[in-house]
Amino acid sequence: MMKVLLMNGHGAGDSGAVGNGYKECDLTRELADLVESRLKKYATVVRYPEERNAYADVQNGAFQKYVSGGISKIDYAFEIHFNAGGGTGSEIYITSSEAGHTVEDAILKKLTSAIGVKNRGVKVTDFSVIATCKAYGVSSALLETLFIDSAADMKLWASNKAKIADAIVAGIAEGFGLKESATGSTGSAKPSTSKKTVAQLAQEVIDGKWGNGTARKNALEKAGYDYEAVQAEVNKKLGVSTSSKKKVTDAIVDAVIRGDYGNGASRKKKLEAAGYDYEEVQAAVNKKLS
Repeated sequence: MMKVLLMNGHGAGDSGAVGNGYKECDLTRELADLVESRLKKYATVVRYPEERNAYADVQNGAFQKYVSGGISKIDYAFEIHFNAGGGTGSEIYITSSEAGHTVEDAILKKLTSAIGVKNRGVKVTDFSVIATCKAYGVSSALLETLFIDSAADMKLWASNKAKIADAIVAGIAEGFGLKESATGSTGSAKPSTSKKTVAQLAQEVIDGKWGNGTARKNALEKAGYDYEAVQAEVNKKLGVSTSSKKKVTDAIVDAVIRGDYGNGASRKKKLEAAGYDYEEVQAAVNKKLS
């Protein structure tokens, strides 16, 4: 069962951007509420406490404390914001260590087509909250829904709130291959089980569609696939040798947590160069931090 961490930007005394009579903190909460109610039909939604400010919590080291069940249990993190600065349209930010942006492309395509606004594309910036999520091995993205200081964008927002939420959820579902559960509950959403080749699955794994670590293993096996075969193909595509891997010890786990091996793609590259299985090390790190 896929778990999505849903976060509304700003709040807790931080209004965010303002414009056209709106405060960003109010808009992000309203949209997150709409997205949550719809996304529950496809996945388990873990909502970051609405009354808190995820960015502030990252800065003071309290972020993980407020992720229900622990960040290591999350498959995808999605943060909602509204933009400012004189532009128009929608864009999504991912971190520099993401392997791909298939899901984010799908979200933007659905959203911009639904309300007829400019698709500003997927951009790469290591914003604090999504970078923190990715440091724990969780794929993450930050949506700048519309421009709060654009009268035209806010007019679209006012008349298309439900349509915007529907489009975001449809994009997430399409990107991850999720199916709506028959009961409309949180319990049965999972990646599409239509049989695919090992090569196709490996590419989907690389694109981030199946999560990371234990979550990836569980999702693939639940869908009826051979995890070991898929992971071997992933390693082959990425040029990773799995022979003679070093044993994961407390010392290497502690070194990763201290930051000795960096974050994201840099961490992966350094660990593999040192002879470790990145997925195994990251799983041990997540377990120790949870």
